[in-house]
Amino acid sequence: MNRAVQEIRDGRAGRLVIATSPTLVHALLPRAIALFRQRSPGVHVSIQSLPSPLVVERVARREVDMGIVYAPVVDPGVDAEKLVTKLTAPQSTDTPMNVVRIKVVVCAIIIGLTGLFADIVLGQAFPAKPVKIVVGSAAGGPIDLVARLTAQKLSDVFNQQFLVENRTGAGGTIAGEYVARSNKDGHTLYMGSAATLCIAPALYPKLPYDPVRDFSPISVVASTSFVLVVHPSVPARSVKEFIALAKKNPGQLRFGSAGSGSATHLSAELFKSMAKIDVVHVPYKGGSQAIIDVLSGQIDFMFDTLPNSRQHVGAGKLRALGMTGSERSPLMRDLPTIAEAGVADFESTTWFGLLAPAGTSRDSINRLSTAVRKVVGTEDLKQRMLSQGLEPVGSTPEAFARLIKLELPKWAKVVQASGAKVD
Repeated sequence: MNRAVQEIRDGRAGRLVIATSPTLVHALLPRAIALFRQRSPGVHVSIQSLPSPLVVERVARREVDMGIVYAPVVDPGVDAEKLVTKLTAPQSTDTPMNVVRIKVVVCAIIIGLTGLFADIVLGQAFPAKPVKIVVGSAAGGPIDLVARLTAQKLSDVFNQQFLVENRTGAGGTIAGEYVARSNKDGHTLYMGSAATLCIAPALYPKLPYDPVRDFSPISVVASTSFVLVVHPSVPARSVKEFIALAKKNPGQLRFGSAGSGSATHLSAELFKSMAKIDVVHVPYKGGSQAIIDVLSGQIDFMFDTLPNSRQHVGAGKLRALGMTGSERSPLMRDLPTIAEAGVADFESTTWFGLLAPAGTSRDSINRLSTAVRKVVGTEDLKQRMLSQGLEPVGSTPEAFARLIKLELPKWAKVVQASGAKVD
């Protein structure tokens, strides 16, 4: 008799738990249990869904104190008859088995591991393995910083690794496509932004994902406003003075951006439209290159992220005229919003939010959303984000979904009006 079953028969254990992949729980194991009960009456047998041998081992280690014993058996091609035969066939005492003799035996039958695993099935813990947060930009930028700060905190909450992977290219949309096509098990997430979810659909005629249909929003993690900065030689010390200067010199002032169609570009285009001024766009391959030319006076102004420009403003190398958000930044309380300064209803912020592939279980989405809201509310994370010009948010999945749907038409109009095209 199989060593695991023998321990039950000898009275040293009271039940047998068969653990397998979620995809086979309903297809194979009910038949296997029925056969097992016929051949071994009196042994209580049940099913538990687990995604991999590693998780079986982790669960076994975690539950040792509760009397869990397991005997792993790996057999990718087993059917119900073969499964029961393997469980009940006589076995040589010389055969090595990794069996811990306590009160209960868990016999882990890891079969048919296809990678299409459900995340929360029959009481399985989530996350069951390291979680990957995919970012569409290089390490060091604001969205990468948000992802890494969040990953670190979520690792603590779930006692499981959350890792950041940078997949650059096509304005962050390569990363979005990768996640949209990933397994729907909650272990591959996307740190999206206003640019990749609400601006990209208007810029890319053949965008490889639909921001509404292909993702399940989890939570907005953080947001940041842009700041209108000018070279000190520009004779304007307020938004009103700047608008007056631009109207007096149409087509003479030049602004830089991180690239055609970038959030910094479209913020300026929105300002240009609402302020009714004529200024010239100079696209760069990245915001850092653009800000260098503003610092040198090669171009006159730009809308930059606060983390990037704050030090230059403090050093007097740039002059800040206004913030693009609806409220003043806690880092620059004396700097008015552009709406306050004369362009009514102007607002342009960029936000960063966590999403999973569409079809990920609601339970996983809710667990992750609750955890994100918890970690962004911690004082140390708040301070770390604020010190970088980022404002922690934390939202429900429903609020995040509404935000995406609200901003899609707003930015589509700006893209169309500006004639912006990807470089």
